[in-house]
Amino acid sequence: MTAVPLWPRSGSSSSNAPTILAVVGTLTGLSTLIVLLRCYVRGLVLRKFNAEEYNIIGAWLCAVGVLVCFAVESQHGVGRYSKDITNEEFGYLAKVVYFHSIIVMVGLSLVKISLAVFLRRFAQNALRQALIGSIVFLVAFTIACGLTLILQCTPVAAAWDYSLRANARCFDSGTYTAIGLWNSITNLVTDVIFATLPVPMFIKIQVNRRTKASLIGVLSLGYLACVAGIIKIVAQIKVLKETNVYRNDTFMVWNCVELNIAILAACLPNLKPLVKSLLDSTRSLTSGRRNAYGNYYPGYYGQRSEDITLKSMTRRTRHSMYNITVEGSSDGDSASGHSGNREEDEQRLHCTEIGILKTTEVVVHTQQ
Repeated sequence: MTAVPLWPRSGSSSSNAPTILAVVGTLTGLSTLIVLLRCYVRGLVLRKFNAEEYNIIGAWLCAVGVLVCFAVESQHGVGRYSKDITNEEFGYLAKVVYFHSIIVMVGLSLVKISLAVFLRRFAQNALRQALIGSIVFLVAFTIACGLTLILQCTPVAAAWDYSLRANARCFDSGTYTAIGLWNSITNLVTDVIFATLPVPMFIKIQVNRRTKASLIGVLSLGYLACVAGIIKIVAQIKVLKETNVYRNDTFMVWNCVELNIAILAACLPNLKPLVKSLLDSTRSLTSGRRNAYGNYYPGYYGQRSEDITLKSMTRRTRHSMYNITVEGSSDGDSASGHSGNREEDEQRLHCTEIGILKTTEVVVHTQQ
């Protein structure tokens, strides 16, 4: 049985498709992991699955669609020299690239819309109205870009079926390049705006400096998407002049890099509760206290109780197994009532609360 090579070779030439797929696959896998973690935090931990989550899921689906397009394109010419691509493969490749361009454009817009919706929750007055206006602009811009790509030829199929070009009306190369550059520059400007906007907004938040610095730093990852956008524009200017445009597929690869980095920058700030929970769990396992007799007991017994409801009670004394007398209080209910309250308080003591907590002092005396 003869093995069929995944990436066909002609003579001594090889394909760059494995490298291209490795880069695109790694970025898509990373963004997939971060999006899943965001959905877990927002949906299961905080139980606040809002409109921005649906937008970011849509952007992630576009990123997965881009990966699928690259996989199909690699079988029909991407990564190879133009001389090694047949006319039949060129036609099929042009059709996949046609849909590829639309998918990545929609994904980039969905990320920005998600960020605009997220930032609107923290904005006030004029800035809030400006963010609403930006959402309207992004929707209109996406529709305009989509129509430009879809209607570049009449009939539409002439965009990839070159046999129809003789009787079709299509943008000439100069017009198509100018429209593409205008769209890319507008995307870059909006990238810079949404990467910069969170910084002055979150400087005013009343949190410690380390938390504020980490939050601004994560949100500023959007500047990496701006860098990818600049490189993409440079590649776009050169794309029509390249004789082997599909050899490295530079323009489409940087399009994909921009999309996935934008997804990461939009999702990472939402993972803070998860990171905090993991750090708190680690501290509770590794930290602890010793009593007056040098006996070690777990750290969470020495912490303050979290959000434990207290009632009017009579004073009671309970001796622990560590020879420690704990002064607490109880109500006048039955024994079963005491047990139920203690179990409920114990569950609350071990849970991780997110937000503003009410704390209660617990006084511990050692038995003489």
